[in-house]
Amino acid sequence: MRYAEINTSDYRDGEVLFFIRIKGAEHFFNSVYGGANLDHFFGHLTQRPTLSEYNNASHVIDIGAIDISDLEPEDYSVYRAVVHDDLGSVIARCRGLREISYAEARNLVLRTTRWARLFFARHSYRLFVLHIIDNYVTDLIVRVARYYGIKVMVMSEWFIQPYRRHTLYGELCRTREPTDDEVDRVIEYFSKPTLAFWLVGISRAKCIKNFFYLWIRYKILFLYRYVWGFKVKKREAYEFRFAFILPIRIRNLFIKKYFKKVSFSEIQEFPEKFVVIPLHTFPEANVDYWMTDWRDADYYCSLYEVISFFRAEGCTVLLKEHPGFLYQRDQEVYRALSAFENVRLIDPFSSSAQLLNLVPLIVVWHGTMGIEGIMAGRRVVVYDKTYFNDGSLLSYKDYKISEPISEVDRRHLIRRVLGGVELGV
Repeated sequence: MRYAEINTSDYRDGEVLFFIRIKGAEHFFNSVYGGANLDHFFGHLTQRPTLSEYNNASHVIDIGAIDISDLEPEDYSVYRAVVHDDLGSVIARCRGLREISYAEARNLVLRTTRWARLFFARHSYRLFVLHIIDNYVTDLIVRVARYYGIKVMVMSEWFIQPYRRHTLYGELCRTREPTDDEVDRVIEYFSKPTLAFWLVGISRAKCIKNFFYLWIRYKILFLYRYVWGFKVKKREAYEFRFAFILPIRIRNLFIKKYFKKVSFSEIQEFPEKFVVIPLHTFPEANVDYWMTDWRDADYYCSLYEVISFFRAEGCTVLLKEHPGFLYQRDQEVYRALSAFENVRLIDPFSSSAQLLNLVPLIVVWHGTMGIEGIMAGRRVVVYDKTYFNDGSLLSYKDYKISEPISEVDRRHLIRRVLGGVELGV
């Protein structure tokens, strides 16, 4: 069977390696990759060897067993070939490496490179299957695998089910030509009134319940993984070494003062003076790893840049919080955003669909909001080169000459994007 131009039937037992994480193979195979998908593409295999940073796989990534003094000339040759010129990117894109010293980050990169070199040199794998690149460990293993001529296959969810997306660093990998019926079905999907979830009000009770779940979970994982696992037991698996980052704090609940009211009348009077920006979850792969320029993996810096631009243009920026990230973003971020006099943080507990639909312009980075806005006939401009942009979407700096995409061009966009996703089973 073919997936992203890879004929999986060409691979035999002992040639395919599956990456999994802490919840184990059963969870990853059934819930992440999709059991039916794996059976469809790899049902001919009797063995499914796994790779993990945890003691739950056929092969365990053990960076702790490697000292910087262990590196040999062959290791530095691989490092020079696949990492050295891009070391800044490897560090800047990883939420963990960003939080530690340059020297320690560099040493982790070198040690991981050696581990990956030795691993692939000792085994005969020809295909490496993973879910998504979202930290330096998977990033480096993929780079080294490709250095040895090993194919890499990504099976990541797409927001329209049961499609799955094959992308290493956010790029659109066009591998097929969708049928007209398929294009029609997806266009019909965007006509549903239940879309544009980022416009709809969030349930306060659900968000508070989720917050306390995450708060308790963070406390437990900090003590178990970071204090006991990393500090005491010296375990250097990614989620042990970096369990201290992204803390969930009680103060995150007290953010109501940062949200401002905006009336229908003021938007209706001068709609061209307003801009909508749906906020991203951060950090996350589609900002850290999918930005064209690795220096833009600093999402907040790029967000401040765009807000500053529209302030100079005399425009008010309406920020809509991501519905799945409320109470997880640190209060300091809201304070920094509110310091811009042209920013309005929209109340996340109100249904803002009618309000925000009055604003003709949306600025997006990556994610689903851009496609939804385009298909709804909105003017959409971009900060970065997103996978769904074939050049028809202008930079936010050219917003004055941007126009809604025609119906014909929308169909072309959907056809193009569908050529870069695979229809799951």
